[in-house]
Amino acid sequence: MHATASALDSAVDEIDIRYVSVTGEGSFPVTAGTRMPVTNSFDNAPQFDILVIPGSFSSTAMPVEATSFLTSQCLNPNLIAIMSIASGIYPLVQAGILHGTRAAAPRSLLPLLQQQYPDTLWQHGSWARHEKVWSSNSAVSALDMVSTWMREYFWDRSETVDFALTAAGMGSLYDYDHCDY
Repeated sequence: MHATASALDSAVDEIDIRYVSVTGEGSFPVTAGTRMPVTNSFDNAPQFDILVIPGSFSSTAMPVEATSFLTSQCLNPNLIAIMSIASGIYPLVQAGILHGTRAAAPRSLLPLLQQQYPDTLWQHGSWARHEKVWSSNSAVSALDMVSTWMREYFWDRSETVDFALTAAGMGSLYDYDHCDY
């Protein structure tokens, strides 16, 4: 992809991705009917640097193990970021993590969420950030949210971030033009 030597030298060379559930077995459904293989249970999962909660079609109450897991992960000072994608906001709000926090959610869910969880500062934008909590209203807006996080977190590797985002089709922040005529 024609990356410069300095971009390749500063790239992250290892990422450990895990998927967590109550039992630590099988797979679970996420938005659009895809399934993710589970690698850990809530009991044996490590402390994560970044926690990503994908959207799902379920708004049912979470098991106690899931609430405990999310709470302990979010209270750990070593957690860099927690990101919810669209309806992935439900586990965070159900665990009480979003009290007094700015958060975004799918527009179709906002009236219900505002009624059920009035202590969360619901935003009508594409995505929101409040300290370590990043939330989006859709999978599409999550792309912009994550690219913004990458530019902020890897500020010292901007050439590498720009290359990675361009290779992924995101382009440079300065290349985006809202008008195509």
